[in-house]
Amino acid sequence: MTDFLDTQDHQSAPTREQWFLEINQIGGTDPLSHFKDNSYGQVNLEKAHPGGLAQFVTGRPTLLSNLIRDSLSFSRAYSAANRIKRKQDSLSEQFGIESLYLASGLVDFGAEGHELRMPILLWPVNLIPKQDDFELSLSRKAIVNPALAPALLKQYGVKLNAEDLLSMVQVGSDPIPVRVLDHISALTDDSASLEFSRLLVIGNFSSAASDLAAEFEKASHPVTDLFLTELDSNADTFEPGIADPIAVTDSDSTQTRIVSRALAGTSFAVETLPGCGYTQTVVLLVAALTHQGKRVLVLAPRRQTLDELANRFAQVGLPGLGIRSSSTWLDMISAISRNEKAQPVNYSELAARRDSTREEVANYFADFEKVDGELGVSIERALEELARLSGSPKAPINEARIDADQLGRHRDLTFAGTLLKQAQELGMFEIGPNESAWFMAKFENPLDVPSKLQLAKSLYENSFQALSSQLAEFTNTVEFKPAVTVNDWVNYLELFVGIRQTLDKFKPEVFDRPLTELILATAPRKDKSVMSGANRSRLKKLAKEYLRPGLHVSDMHESLKEIQLQRDAWGRYCLVAKPPQVPLGIKEAQQALNSFVSELGELQALLSDATLSEPLISQPLPELTKTLRSLSEDTKILDNYDERSMTIQRLEEAGLGPLAVELANLHTSKEDLQAELELAWWKSALETLLERSGRSLATDSDQIVQIEKRFAAAETELIAAGSKTVAYGLSGKWKQALENHPSEAQTLKELLKLKRAVISEVSQLAPNIYQALVPVVLASPYELPRTLAKGERFDVTLVLDGAGSSIAENHAGLVRSNQVVVFGDDVIAAATGFSIECLPQEDQQARLPESIFSAARRSLPLEVLRRSYRTAGQALGDYINKEFYQERIIFEPTAASYFGRSNVKFERVSAPNSDQPESLDQELDIVIQAILSHAKTTPQDSLLVATASEKHAGRIEAQLRAARKSRADLDPFFESHGREKFEITTIQELAHRVADRIIFSLGFGKDLTGQAPKLLGQISYPNGKRFIANLLVSARKQITIVSALDNQDLLAKANLGVEMLSDLMHELGRTASIRVEADLNPMIADLAIRLTKLGVTTRTNFSSRMKLVASVGQKAAIVEPDWGILGYNLSERYRLRPALLEAMGWLYLRVPSFELFADPEQVARSIAMSLGIEVTKKPQPLFELSEPAFED
Repeated sequence: MTDFLDTQDHQSAPTREQWFLEINQIGGTDPLSHFKDNSYGQVNLEKAHPGGLAQFVTGRPTLLSNLIRDSLSFSRAYSAANRIKRKQDSLSEQFGIESLYLASGLVDFGAEGHELRMPILLWPVNLIPKQDDFELSLSRKAIVNPALAPALLKQYGVKLNAEDLLSMVQVGSDPIPVRVLDHISALTDDSASLEFSRLLVIGNFSSAASDLAAEFEKASHPVTDLFLTELDSNADTFEPGIADPIAVTDSDSTQTRIVSRALAGTSFAVETLPGCGYTQTVVLLVAALTHQGKRVLVLAPRRQTLDELANRFAQVGLPGLGIRSSSTWLDMISAISRNEKAQPVNYSELAARRDSTREEVANYFADFEKVDGELGVSIERALEELARLSGSPKAPINEARIDADQLGRHRDLTFAGTLLKQAQELGMFEIGPNESAWFMAKFENPLDVPSKLQLAKSLYENSFQALSSQLAEFTNTVEFKPAVTVNDWVNYLELFVGIRQTLDKFKPEVFDRPLTELILATAPRKDKSVMSGANRSRLKKLAKEYLRPGLHVSDMHESLKEIQLQRDAWGRYCLVAKPPQVPLGIKEAQQALNSFVSELGELQALLSDATLSEPLISQPLPELTKTLRSLSEDTKILDNYDERSMTIQRLEEAGLGPLAVELANLHTSKEDLQAELELAWWKSALETLLERSGRSLATDSDQIVQIEKRFAAAETELIAAGSKTVAYGLSGKWKQALENHPSEAQTLKELLKLKRAVISEVSQLAPNIYQALVPVVLASPYELPRTLAKGERFDVTLVLDGAGSSIAENHAGLVRSNQVVVFGDDVIAAATGFSIECLPQEDQQARLPESIFSAARRSLPLEVLRRSYRTAGQALGDYINKEFYQERIIFEPTAASYFGRSNVKFERVSAPNSDQPESLDQELDIVIQAILSHAKTTPQDSLLVATASEKHAGRIEAQLRAARKSRADLDPFFESHGREKFEITTIQELAHRVADRIIFSLGFGKDLTGQAPKLLGQISYPNGKRFIANLLVSARKQITIVSALDNQDLLAKANLGVEMLSDLMHELGRTASIRVEADLNPMIADLAIRLTKLGVTTRTNFSSRMKLVASVGQKAAIVEPDWGILGYNLSERYRLRPALLEAMGWLYLRVPSFELFADPEQVARSIAMSLGIEVTKKPQPLFELSEPAFED
């Protein structure tokens, strides 16, 4: 849908003359200038009972029934008083206008041809409901009708002194003494034909329009001039003046940009979509502006808006930052207390810490997302692709890597794929290293293949068998350990030969005696020794005795050392304790072994390391047997060696050799070739990228979590220090002002003691102190002329709820500064204005004036607050977003909505057809019971009751009053919740109102024909659609709709508001949530399957912003990998959004991408345990052939 402005037309820029005309039309007919008798909206006390009137005029509380004692007259007066009270409350709360007065005395200019009938005195009146009566009390201080003096001056040139006139009024006596009338008559000459009469009526009166008109100037002004032109589409080239403005509470990227924009001095508009941090944005903005040293005027018609803003200032540690016109004394006391208690904080140090941790996080993810210049991919992309491959039903499994210097060459894998296909066609992947020892063998000359095959066959069938037999016989003879490898054969024969050579020269006894001292004694003399010369000579002589007779050795020392080594080796090899001996035939055996080892070496030079786990000579003999048999028999692989060798060479030159080996080992088919190639390339790319970035799969997961925690903690500390910094800055100005202006300080002190603090008075009597104490004024635009001193200036004007008021209504505030920021939402509000008097049929403007927000959006740059922060979710959020806001609101679903718990309730009223279908008794009873139930069961939540029928609203009020007489225990609820106090209202009167829970009672049933009425009260008004929109967005937690009509009853109606209601009823009947169709990251899809196998319920794409939700029982978690974290800045990603989701009932689980890639099964188990499942460490199969991994 497109935006709608109800009865506001899109129009060209206005004129100043048009604004002045609109100001004079504020409030409709002015009863202060054009008074008319109106029994509907006035209580006439001229004929009141003397006893009651005498009590009333003294200021004592008096019951209306004591003033008007005739039952019929009292009934009419009671009804009028009720309307007057409601009008007063509405004007006060919605527009900041106090209008409840007793008008006394009347001057009629009619005889002079002027349409002026003007009350003389106005007495403020208190009107308090007392069950079926009202208690009235009269203020002890009257005011002169503000319109009277200007009228006398204009018509007769007479100056009326209000103080002189009031001095003639005696408190507690006649509210309109004769001498007052005589005084006015005396001021005019005899030619004036004024008619005076005694008037004594209670009604609604206000001079708001005339006060605003009096201040209006048609001169050019930089702010108002902005609204006289259209926005240049190319003009919005804003650059933030301050990248990180001071923040006193959490701020998302849009809010930060709004603050920066305002600090740069720009005027602009802000569209405030419902629940999107409107008040928080204003708090941030006002605090930052005051910290910059600027004075701010905040305009909002609604008292609730200003009160809520003041409360939020207090919540962030800045009580009294804004001074309200309605609570000036209390706010000034709060501001003074804050100024006196403020303490300095080291904000710059905390900001530096935040910046440092933020940079760490940013750098980490910059590396993660950075696209490598050579490879053309990022770490993030590599992880995603590997997850896609691992999550496929027939996932590739090779562990090969492509040479890093060749990765860039294979970016598109076309060349590599072609090579591998050629190899596959040659059968290279049919026989792997386990099937033939000739796998990947290389011959210098292909012609050598036959001879080498013959050699291998000869070794296997002849040499190896013979040696095995002979050497086994030798070892058995000498009782050696059985040889394990050919190396053992070599060692055994070398030992046998050495022992034989020793025994040729030495007696056998040499192996029986200790040789340590002999070796030491025969060592060269240059070797240091503690042995004496005599002992050395004795031992040398003894050593010679071991020689066989007649034999001599050239170096006895070396010979003895060799004998010691032989004895040690014999001890290691021999299984029994026996002297060394030499079997027969060792010489021939050694020659045969040397030849065998040499031939093994020839074969070894041909074979690939991919085939052999270790050299042939070191292989265990059973394994060597298998290798030699394979070399002898498994020769098919060499049939087309020429072609294979060329392909192998090309694969190795392309860095694909290790991959070819893996593919052969896996016997990869043609269909699986591409996937295996992709796996190898992406794994190789990932490792290369990690190496280049300095990242580690093993340690980075914990490291980044700690970095993020440090950043979140640093930013939280900085925000906490923000309000203290603002407060300390304001404190310095305050203390400086006290020191420089002690007399003004004393004046302020006296005013505060008297509790007479009025903004205009303080600014006039203590102007310098006032400037320091009051950097921000919060006021309704209608009360500015009486609240602010004429000429008081501000740096910035903020217009809140701007869609509900016009430029003319805000003009007095706009001209007090050179910069304006306008907030508003024209979906739920329009500049409908108001009427001062209660009239039977209030005139509906044929065409509403353009709201100041609509004008600002037309003339100024626009920002939009789009992220909803309602922790209970938005009732009918999808419907509201689609129907009214073009899907622009960013909602996060609640955990309750995931479990199917709705925050919308429909109470269908069962009632018979009626000739009076408006306000059926059955519907009335259900509403009353719902109110009482709420007051009893959920009194902590605020409640609002709205209806489309004014008659129904009145009946609900009356019925509830009757019901409360017997339920005094519920009174605390009805008197609580402050600015959100319980209220019964019509949808037309509902404006910018928010409550925890709302009951909407339609107020209409079926007529005698069984049909819905043609008109459904205020829903059928031209602005009915806006009324419904405003109603729906007003509920924080829940909305209950009570109706005797449903969607089917409304289908035939053509009225716009009724059509909207019909659509709404249809939406209530939709139970299934809308399924979001979106691509799913492979790693998330894989994780979802693993979680399901562990017994966790999972749902992917639960919303456009929640890719994976996992739950067990009533515990649900949002699972987000670090590459998929949403948010426009780090604050949103790692602080604000996780905190919001947890507040909405979710368990927020952040999964580091490296951890998810490296060990997805462990991640799944960890998530399952977080949800309360005891998980076995046994891995779960990811896919099963017999049944699907999970069911839809």
